[in-house]
Amino acid sequence: MAVSKEDRDAYEKGREDQANIDRSPIPLISEMIQGPEDSLYHLAHSDSENSAYDKGRSGEQLDSDKDKGSSCFLTTACVETLGLPDDCDELTTLRRFRDTYMLSFEKGRAEVKEYYDKAPKIVKAISAKPNAPMIYRCIFNEVILPCVRFIKQGHLELARTTYKIALSQLTA
Repeated sequence: MAVSKEDRDAYEKGREDQANIDRSPIPLISEMIQGPEDSLYHLAHSDSENSAYDKGRSGEQLDSDKDKGSSCFLTTACVETLGLPDDCDELTTLRRFRDTYMLSFEKGRAEVKEYYDKAPKIVKAISAKPNAPMIYRCIFNEVILPCVRFIKQGHLELARTTYKIALSQLTA
């Protein structure tokens, strides 16, 4: 399904917010995560036979999704760090966004697949760091909360772009 004129208009109206994304601390987060021997790029781009997406995700929930509600790896790690419940507003909003918007068009499905390939490795790398709670709080405040705000304001394409930029910067 093509992006609607309404979504394109919402994206254009939200371009001022895009300037804030360009100044986001994601490159700093990447530096906090990456050490001399462990590159998130390497982890996120390594071949994985255990990709959550490839184990059956094609619109339906995985068994692990049913157990936890869904596989929003990065957001789940962030909200768990903050002590928020699995059904908090942020997780619920992003899951609904994924299921109703992202999975409704081909490019969105491809981006969800890429997320399922990379996000578990990113979470594993972050969780191994002594400053993991600080990193997760930063991702929550600088990526998750703005995306949720964009979604609630109807700026769906801006939310998609923001999350995609963050994921690519975390794996750069």
